[in-house]
Amino acid sequence: MATGAGNLMYFTDSEPTLRALLEAASETAAIVTADGTFLAVNSALAALAAVDGIGDLGGHDLFEFIAPQDKAVAEQVREILRNGKAGQFECLTVNRMGRGARKFEFRVVPLDRIAGPDGQPVAVINLRDISERKAAEQTILDTQAQLRSRLEQQRAVAEFGQHAVRAGALGSLLDEAVVIVARTLSVEYCAVMELLPDARTMAIRTAVGWLAGSHPLIEVEGSHCGYTLSSNEPVIIDDYSRETRPGYSRAGN
Repeated sequence: MATGAGNLMYFTDSEPTLRALLEAASETAAIVTADGTFLAVNSALAALAAVDGIGDLGGHDLFEFIAPQDKAVAEQVREILRNGKAGQFECLTVNRMGRGARKFEFRVVPLDRIAGPDGQPVAVINLRDISERKAAEQTILDTQAQLRSRLEQQRAVAEFGQHAVRAGALGSLLDEAVVIVARTLSVEYCAVMELLPDARTMAIRTAVGWLAGSHPLIEVEGSHCGYTLSSNEPVIIDDYSRETRPGYSRAGN
């Protein structure tokens, strides 16, 4: 049915042709109105919706399935749908079956001269699940970060070795050690502790991150340092507030 605006056609007039085009798409695809309401979906998208526990997409809109953390992306999509523009986006989608969000890439292409039931613009969206690709890319980035970290550690060991050769006194070598360790691990604080002759307290020999003169003695019993000494091996604490190992007390650190 033609309108007074020239060759503009309502969706219902060309629905069979548009549905056939949707089914011919190699990816999940749908036709939506300017407010994101689904007018038609192909069988690939319908099957995906069924797997996700959504069922019939009739009455739903695209924005129901964009994860809250991608609200900014949703607003961009709303804007291009209202203005009849094309665009390509990536966003997380909400999974109603509790399988976790997935990453989708979708393209929006306006359908010129075709209007929705109430005369508003409509567009085709093509969706592609890129979760596996993104996971693979993240794995590569993580591996590269690990390699950079190991390289930096090797450089730090070599640098410390050079200082050890040149150092004329143990104190200056320890001063260099805490600086190198703090820089390599990207931490604010680093210290070298010394067990005092009474075997009950420890003192900070050298440190970075603390104000000069603010190095109190540490009681061995019930402290992190004491626990480390008794373990006779490296001790890693991921979260002080959740530390529960015996012989450890945050008050003693």
